[in-house]
Amino acid sequence: MTESITISRLFDAITGNAEDFHRDANRKIFVQKYSALLGQLKKLDSKVEQMHLFSSNESLDDISTENLKFLSIHYHMARFIQQFGGFGNDGTPDKKARLASLLEVNNLFMSYLHRTQDYNIIDKKQSDLLDSLKDSYHPELSEIEVKDPVMRRQSKIENYKKEKAFREALEVLQDRETLENMDDEVVRKILVDQLRYYALKSFQDLEDNLMEVELLKNMTKFEEEPTKTDEQDVRVKGKFDKGYTDKLESIERPVLSKDGRVLRPFTIVPSKNREETRREVQGTGQKLPTMTVEEFVDHELKNGGMVAPSNTNEHEDNADREDDYRYQDQETYRKREFDEFKDSHRKGSGNVKGNMG
Repeated sequence: MTESITISRLFDAITGNAEDFHRDANRKIFVQKYSALLGQLKKLDSKVEQMHLFSSNESLDDISTENLKFLSIHYHMARFIQQFGGFGNDGTPDKKARLASLLEVNNLFMSYLHRTQDYNIIDKKQSDLLDSLKDSYHPELSEIEVKDPVMRRQSKIENYKKEKAFREALEVLQDRETLENMDDEVVRKILVDQLRYYALKSFQDLEDNLMEVELLKNMTKFEEEPTKTDEQDVRVKGKFDKGYTDKLESIERPVLSKDGRVLRPFTIVPSKNREETRREVQGTGQKLPTMTVEEFVDHELKNGGMVAPSNTNEHEDNADREDDYRYQDQETYRKREFDEFKDSHRKGSGNVKGNMG
């Protein structure tokens, strides 16, 4: 009995640490902490197995209330690996490591679900689903998921309602004092509901994991297999790369040999356009300017393409007006009238269309 109580406290401490675990910014420290906590969970699982608390020949009533929580050890291990597993030795995410972690997680989920099935904790629908699997511990996605969209939506709604009800019922587990003062039968019912809640979450996570496993298998397979283009390149190189040279062809070689054999590519053009064609081929590839900017302006002014600027200077006109007192008085009165207009008219009041309803 004393050993059971000691393991019970150890179980609460380790599973609590697993639920509160988070990724560290330092990858090396994260790998160390993850490996240490995973090792503790595996040691705890071994101790529970050594106690021989569970048997498929027993019923749920044969398990004491204190030992009910030990049924969920594989669920806690699966959730911990699912959330944080899947990285290389240096802590960087790795597809192959993630795939291996998910396969281990699914195996742990199935182990937990079969154990709850042995004690009739899960409902009939969930039990029938487990019985329908071809491989009890390696289900396929097609066996788990609901393909009919209407049935799938209905199933999600039902699972959401169940999950909400379970969460509300399990809130009392957070209050240790209230839990200790409760009757044993009430506490037992709450712990069984917790196991049913874990089973519901296991089925949901199992479906998501199987989708991710399919995706990772396809990705790793695609990365390992060479593409057709690569294979074709290898064949082409092996066949045509002989005698390849990166030297440019000389254009100074004669076009024809003495016996009339063509030695290099050539273009036949009329004799009168030969020089012009040669300049275009060996030129800069662009049209160069034929006149300066000044020449272009003179040409445009002469042909009416541009208008010459007027000789009047606006700045000089303003300077002359500064000495015109009559003009200054008119400007002063005009500005005062505009100020009075602004005081008596609210800004935007003239925007009739913009201010309509």
